Amino acid sequence: MTFIEICEQNNIQSKAFSKGSVLFHEGEECSFIGLVKTGFIRIQSYSSKGTEIVYNEIKPNDFYGVHLLFGNDKHLKGDVYAVEDSQIFFITKDQFQHLMQTSEEFFKEFMLLESSFVKSLNHHIKLLSLQSAEERFLFYLKNNDGKVTYKSITALSQNVHLERETLSRLISSLEKRHQIRRLSHQIILLN
Repeated sequence: MTFIEICEQNNIQSKAFSKGSVLFHEGEECSFIGLVKTGFIRIQSYSSKGTEIVYNEIKPNDFYGVHLLFGNDKHLKGDVYAVEDSQIFFITKDQFQHLMQTSEEFFKEFMLLESSFVKSLNHHIKLLSLQSAEERFLFYLKNNDGKVTYKSITALSQNVHLERETLSRLISSLEKRHQIRRLSHQIILLN
């Protein structure tokens, strides 16, 4: 059973948002846990230089706000907006605690989700700790089973935290050394 099905069984209400709608603004206090029922939500902010910072992208059957609602600082770190038409369950702290205590399936699924989140966070920390651009990019490829599909070099450069120009030069160099093969919007690690 999914989180969505459990919420529906427990009569937790959802609300619809159209594409581009801002659900909450950076700095607002988080008072609900959001569970995406349909659509796609992004949490983002901007640096002082205007660079976009994407904190999280939340797809159906995934949460946002859990760590804020149960943490000391409850203020959102970025704007929460609908990337596409979306429906969101808003779960109160009391409702969430009730579900954790009364639904073994909800508890197990949530612990699995949290464990995946921690694994992803550890991967991200390791990625950022690698000093050379080549080391970082090859680590990223290996951790994506040696194959990455991307929309643009700019989007890929944001994922590996490299400047676009640096990544572009690196891809050309790795391709010349036959370490990767570049296809249309896909890069494959060769060794």
